[in-house]
Amino acid sequence: MSSQQKISDYFSKRKNTEDETTVKEESKVTENASDDDSNHPDEDQKIKKRKTNNSKEEEDKVEEKDKVEEKVEIKAKEEVEEDNVSTEEEKEKEKEKEEKVEVKKPAKLVPLKPAGGKKQASIPQLKTSTSSTSSLESSAQSPDSSDPRDFSNILDYLKDESWKNALKSEFEKTYFKKIIKELNSTGANTKEPIYPPKDEIFTALNWTPLDKVKVVIVGQDPYHGPGQAHGLAFSVKKGVKPPPSLVNIYKELTTDIEGFKTPNHGFLEKWAKQGVLMLNDTLTVTQAKPNSHQPFGWSAFTDAIMKVINEQCENVVFIFWGAFAKKKGKEISRKKHHVIESGHPSPLSVRTFMGTKPFSKTNDYLKSIGQEEIDWTLQ
Repeated sequence: MSSQQKISDYFSKRKNTEDETTVKEESKVTENASDDDSNHPDEDQKIKKRKTNNSKEEEDKVEEKDKVEEKVEIKAKEEVEEDNVSTEEEKEKEKEKEEKVEVKKPAKLVPLKPAGGKKQASIPQLKTSTSSTSSLESSAQSPDSSDPRDFSNILDYLKDESWKNALKSEFEKTYFKKIIKELNSTGANTKEPIYPPKDEIFTALNWTPLDKVKVVIVGQDPYHGPGQAHGLAFSVKKGVKPPPSLVNIYKELTTDIEGFKTPNHGFLEKWAKQGVLMLNDTLTVTQAKPNSHQPFGWSAFTDAIMKVINEQCENVVFIFWGAFAKKKGKEISRKKHHVIESGHPSPLSVRTFMGTKPFSKTNDYLKSIGQEEIDWTLQ
């Protein structure tokens, strides 16, 4: 074999060796790639798990935030109304002092001696029949419907027939009977009055019949100062100073509704008569004791009211201010109705309320479905 041929054979063998090496390396790379691909499902699972955990953490944070917000609202309500209660209590005490009348003992009667030494004719004794006595005793023991502390007849003050018919099954339930029992017990065993007066407990339902409901504004419990609560959430009668939450509602209205001027009262009857149901979660309270009647069971009754509206009405605007109201409205259908949510107008949470424009948003929606807008002005 010539030297040239040997050289040629050498380079040919070398080339074959390099090709085999290249094939082996490519095979190894392919195997590694295959291994990487087989690891992808695990990575995907890890990513999904991280996302799930992150999502759960976010939900927990939101829930915790709502709980804190709800506590802040309750504390705010107690603190900001403290001054109102104190002032009204002082007025009541002064009024009681003025009305006190000194009770004088009756003068002792001295029998007159008969003139001329004659005996005085005896006065015949009036006999009271047994039946009359029994009747009087029975009358004294029976409940007095005019007694402000007797709540046995509160349903007599629910005048609107549409609500009577829609809620009649609730009145026979155990929880509603418990409400009346608790009210009577509280009325009999405490000297503080219960608000609102029993003939005003159902004002919201009487002023806004079921078939007229266009808007629902949810509150928590009635104002607990003298003369404040009259059965409409956030409202007070004329002559009573508007509480801080209502003052903030007016501030929002001045920027939200063109032409709105702050009134010198807090009486919201005009809204109710246009179809705005202003419903508190709890319908009664003991003076100076916020949330004192929450354990009575009123929430079950007002939940029933919300359920009736949700099922029997359409295109109602629900306005939920604060975590408490949002929680109460969680069962409301977002497909059938329009929901507006924001912070509570209480001074301690007003930052999340101001600028949210709930009133103009309400009218925009009502206009979009061909309904008459609410006239929010109160002048």
